[in-house]
Amino acid sequence: MVGSVKQPVAYLFYEESELVFDTIDDAKALIIYMKKTFLNNKLNNKMKQDVMTHFDDLLMMLQSVAAELAMSIKLLKKKKQEECAECIIKPPLIELIRLMHYFKLASKSLESFLTPTIHLVGMWFAKLTAHLQFRVEPITVDGADGEKVTITANSDEIGPIKALLLSQLKEKYFLKPLHITATYLDPLQKNRLLDYGFTQELIYHDLLYLKDIMHKVGTPK
Repeated sequence: MVGSVKQPVAYLFYEESELVFDTIDDAKALIIYMKKTFLNNKLNNKMKQDVMTHFDDLLMMLQSVAAELAMSIKLLKKKKQEECAECIIKPPLIELIRLMHYFKLASKSLESFLTPTIHLVGMWFAKLTAHLQFRVEPITVDGADGEKVTITANSDEIGPIKALLLSQLKEKYFLKPLHITATYLDPLQKNRLLDYGFTQELIYHDLLYLKDIMHKVGTPK
């Protein structure tokens, strides 16, 4: 937000879920005030301002606000400015953090520099697709490291955000034959290709291609 004008890129979908975007705005406004009055220095963990260069910056900002929201209210009461923090509704704030944090897990898993990650692309597509389903009841799913993770039921405010993200995921996240090959060559994942969103036809043709390569490589000259 610049002044009272919402930035067009960040707020194209404002009307889809006003409370979520207002929560982000209120969090930004709180940090600005806390820094301006030097109250941020009195927090155990300083709130971090969002610079909007990466979704991770927004996530860290929201996490820092959630962690120090109660303390900031106490500090602001001394200045009779507690409404700066009390206007932030914590449930949608926490729900948005949970939604975004799973994307951070995926990003960290796929951006490793020391080990290949191409065999994980299909797995994370499936995990993110499941994560973005609207949930009316809590469910338990496999986490990033195979552990069990409980996904809480979703509010009506987060539903439209999930739908928008799911649409973007399906539009921009491409599963290609190379991903099938890499996944199939991983013993832990070779039997889960259909679970990861690879079509039967794509799997069939890719495995034929893989067998042909292995035959050529293994044939003595």
